[in-house]
Amino acid sequence: MKSDVLLNHAMLLNRDIKDFLKVVSYDKYSCLDMVETNSLNDELIKSELERVAEQLDNIRIRLNYLNRPITVEGVLKCDINGRYSLGDFEYSCASSIEFLFVDEEDDSSQWIISSVEGNEDGYYIKGYKKVKMEGLTVRRREIEGLYNF
Repeated sequence: MKSDVLLNHAMLLNRDIKDFLKVVSYDKYSCLDMVETNSLNDELIKSELERVAEQLDNIRIRLNYLNRPITVEGVLKCDINGRYSLGDFEYSCASSIEFLFVDEEDDSSQWIISSVEGNEDGYYIKGYKKVKMEGLTVRRREIEGLYNF
């Protein structure tokens, strides 16, 4: 199955996830406090469904991200202030980053989504500290609210 077909199916699921989150008011309150409980069993169901809703919301956020069109792709450059940028977007701590990871050991590459973090030594990609940011191929997707997801 092609990835675009799979994404289309996932977006259908995403619509149902969004509807569920709206029904239980998770989209407004990020909890299920609006759900009435009359017994300990109801409390258990509410508690477990709140955990499910949290995971479904994370799935919804990721699917929305993947469905956004790629608007720019290029190479990171280090600014005077020590931050890295692509075009007019400057990466700083907690910024989402989509980068092309090249594994020289097995001669393969793949796009990875992570975040930028920083310490006294400078900025790095969370989970990929050994990847040099200068000259790294990255891409940005169309904005939906915030760049971070």
